[in-house]
Amino acid sequence: MDVASNPAVMATALGLGFGTRAQVNRRPPSGPGATQLSIQTFVEHLSWAGDDQGNLKLALQLTPAAPYLNWWVMSSLHTAVATASTAGTATVMLAALTGSASNPASAVLVPGTVLTLSYGTANAENLTVKSVATTVAGYSTVAVTFTTNTTQNHSVGDVVCQPLPSGYQLPAATAAGFPASLDGGATLSVAGPRAAY
Repeated sequence: MDVASNPAVMATALGLGFGTRAQVNRRPPSGPGATQLSIQTFVEHLSWAGDDQGNLKLALQLTPAAPYLNWWVMSSLHTAVATASTAGTATVMLAALTGSASNPASAVLVPGTVLTLSYGTANAENLTVKSVATTVAGYSTVAVTFTTNTTQNHSVGDVVCQPLPSGYQLPAATAAGFPASLDGGATLSVAGPRAAY
């Protein structure tokens, strides 16, 4: 990147760091059939070079992101019940999910994901997600429909999280809050870009 010749890219260049997801665009000369090429990459190395004549360039070493776009376990998925729910209902209103400021709910929670409602209480139950209501980044609640009806009542503020996979033991202090990010089935998945959490 020739930062000196285009100062407008300085803010973007300064925001890059190891592991940053970046889209590289190559804009070919205009002409019949010319198309823009876009490649999703991860930043592996940055090298700045400049002199006292006002030249400033940033060299980037990038790795294609393509093999890694279809699954990511970003962090432990946890939230809370936003609206009290009674036994016998298939749709429960949840508070914002992990990463809600940057992602719609469907980018974090996909059909087939198992969630524990009222984790750590006598009313805890595991349910499988059937669908997630449409949201946009910055949402505060989301309606989640499960494949079966609830069998327990769930109060406002009850913890909702993914169950801990079998064979794992957590320290009591950790287990009291919500399970760690041990998602053996990689159920937190979505094809396409996502923002960092």
